[in-house]
Amino acid sequence: MNLIFIPLNLEQYFSGFFQFMVPLPIFFYLIWRWRRLCRDRSAIPAESGERFVLFLILIITGNIILLSLAPQCEHRYLLHLYPLGAIILGWVICQAWGYYKISAVLLVFLLLFTNWLNLIPMYWLQIANRPMDSTRHMLTYPNLPLKLYLTELVSGYPDVNRHFIDFFQTHGRPNDIILTTYGDLPLQFYTPYQVVGGLQGKISLPRPPDWVVPRWETRWNRSYHLNESEIFVRERISLVSDYRLINLPWADEAFGNRADPYSHHFIPVAQPLAEAVIYKKIQPPSYAR
Repeated sequence: MNLIFIPLNLEQYFSGFFQFMVPLPIFFYLIWRWRRLCRDRSAIPAESGERFVLFLILIITGNIILLSLAPQCEHRYLLHLYPLGAIILGWVICQAWGYYKISAVLLVFLLLFTNWLNLIPMYWLQIANRPMDSTRHMLTYPNLPLKLYLTELVSGYPDVNRHFIDFFQTHGRPNDIILTTYGDLPLQFYTPYQVVGGLQGKISLPRPPDWVVPRWETRWNRSYHLNESEIFVRERISLVSDYRLINLPWADEAFGNRADPYSHHFIPVAQPLAEAVIYKKIQPPSYAR
């Protein structure tokens, strides 16, 4: 736990919640609706649906507070809260429908097209409001978000971790050892081999690895030192003399297809930064212990 990061984590988590789950104006409406709860316990809503929505708000707030205590903050840690946000929005729309139907229709329109309505005016005004790894090519006309989502459901995204899993499920042999500089967990879950490296820390092997997967992005720990897997590949084995290079026809992305809204790719980028490679042992090599 790092006390310095807690305020920043709270800011980022609540920012992501209001940006992608429940818009801030709706949250203000809920605060105004329940404004008497802090000083009057008898003001708890009598209607069961509203009490349930209040319960969901408390769950979301508690989750964010607990997550903010951790030293690392990522929006994907909030993914389990998306269904709760959808329920809250559905209840608010029903309340608006009962109050004034045109208001409910307008609210639904704004929620369904919020991404498109946000992006297009920004580019018209030449205001850069999104990071570089989420390009204009992917989330603007004619690639509307709903169209991209349906495309992804039908054809799927060529995730780099899925490719590595398929490769080793096809070419691996019993008792193989795979060393990777990142992406060790997907290989551990979906292949029957011994997988080492990644973020696991110190590496101790009975023999040199049968396969080496050096990912293109160099990994450093929180002390800004090279990870053990990076050091192992650089200093304790010789890829040039003891391994055969296998070039693979897919992009070597850093994380695969992340769930974070700003980092998620619905379709492949036109020019990948690097292509994936794998090294296979060709002779019994020796390495420094």
